[in-house]
Amino acid sequence: NNSLFYIEDNQVKELKADKYSIGGLQKEQERKFTNHTLQITSKTTFFLTSDGFQDQFDQTFEHKFTTKRMKKLFLDIAHKDGEEQKSILDTTILNWRGTEEQMDDLMVLGFTVDPK
Repeated sequence: NNSLFYIEDNQVKELKADKYSIGGLQKEQERKFTNHTLQITSKTTFFLTSDGFQDQFDQTFEHKFTTKRMKKLFLDIAHKDGEEQKSILDTTILNWRGTEEQMDDLMVLGFTVDPK
């Protein structure tokens, strides 16, 4: 249920997820997912996430981090190396939640493809 985000030409783009979970109880006869094909012509950074990062409440328990903030964060870190991305993601969520407990799993997977 989570989209694939990618940074191409300094813009955040999104491939919307299908409304099916990959796992869990399957009530339908056959679960079909949409296949997407991208033409990568320049260096492109991809991000996949669980919903935990976006759904994390701040320390006042009033606001979630949100997908909008997540997309801006991805745009800000896409040009950095993996270790620096990880450090920024860790620091960002810790500062966001403050003393609030972590609500859910936090998974972010990022990778870069350079067609050169």
